[in-house]
Amino acid sequence: MAIIGESFKEYVNQQIEIRQKIYGSKTRTPEQLTYLNGRTAWVRLISSVNIKNNPSGSNDEGTQKLQALGLDDSYLGSRLAKEYILFAGTSNANNSTTLEETSQQFLVGQPSIQDLRKGIDFNRNVTSNKAYGLGGTEYGLQPMPTLGDVEIKYKNRGSLREANLTIKCFNHQQFQIIDTLYLHLGYTVLLEWGNSSYFDNGGNFVSNNRFSMQDIMFDSQVPQTHYEVLQSILSKREKSNGNYDAFYAKISNYSWDFNDGVYNINLKLMSLGDVIESLNMNYLSVGVSIPVTGSSKEPEEEVEKTIKSEKDKNDLARLFYTAKSVGEVADMITNGPTTQEVNERINQRSIRN
Repeated sequence: MAIIGESFKEYVNQQIEIRQKIYGSKTRTPEQLTYLNGRTAWVRLISSVNIKNNPSGSNDEGTQKLQALGLDDSYLGSRLAKEYILFAGTSNANNSTTLEETSQQFLVGQPSIQDLRKGIDFNRNVTSNKAYGLGGTEYGLQPMPTLGDVEIKYKNRGSLREANLTIKCFNHQQFQIIDTLYLHLGYTVLLEWGNSSYFDNGGNFVSNNRFSMQDIMFDSQVPQTHYEVLQSILSKREKSNGNYDAFYAKISNYSWDFNDGVYNINLKLMSLGDVIESLNMNYLSVGVSIPVTGSSKEPEEEVEKTIKSEKDKNDLARLFYTAKSVGEVADMITNGPTTQEVNERINQRSIRN
């Protein structure tokens, strides 16, 4: 979504042209047929919960929480969040290995086919890597927790983004784990989505969209600030030519009910939108000062230079430039110049434009 008065990014325009050519082609390649008939959307929800004990050692709250879930201290840290990523049911990032596909090297921690759960567990093991029987069999061989509907919309002309999604759990132990990771106001999560396959802006077919922030979310060696996460999302969005997107959000509300043996959870997320994310502000860090040289008119001259040089960037910049021009004429009238001087100033301004 673009700021009011600003055009789309160039990579978006190029992606639209690529898609138009594919849909309008009379003869289609096998890759194009795969893209048109086999492409689907995917969505992934990642928790940022990191379970810890009190640093002073006087309170083992993290250990006690894990014991209530039937887990040991090996799950301290982000291990539980890694094993319960809501993607294709529930995927396990701890299964990821280094893979090399074609000419691309995928690092440990990035999504892979090995993350997906499969098979049946008859041992009622919450740490199982199976797709059925995870967390117990009191209701029979029930599937793993999974995402349901996901709705993403902008609010306040793009200043905020809101997501409404549903999660289903099929036994009490699954619900306890999802509650620990996702059902607390103010917890932060990463919601990702994209196309399973696409043609990049160079016309190359990408059969498996591997873009994700999963490795960054679980990188304890290099903690990411909120701003750095936003910049990484913008970078991956551009590298994928608009076929991947995400937002780093806080949980603003949730509710759940239990019906026919299934826990139905409604989750609401709120994040900064594209407009706020793309605004850049100049600010001073603590202890940084600006050296002052020359006359006091230099900052004003710099502002005027910026307004003039950026006047053709978008409609908003043009509005500022016009407002400044009208203000200058009004000042001249207030200060009492002659009518001839006012007309000459307006004519000079028109010629320069």
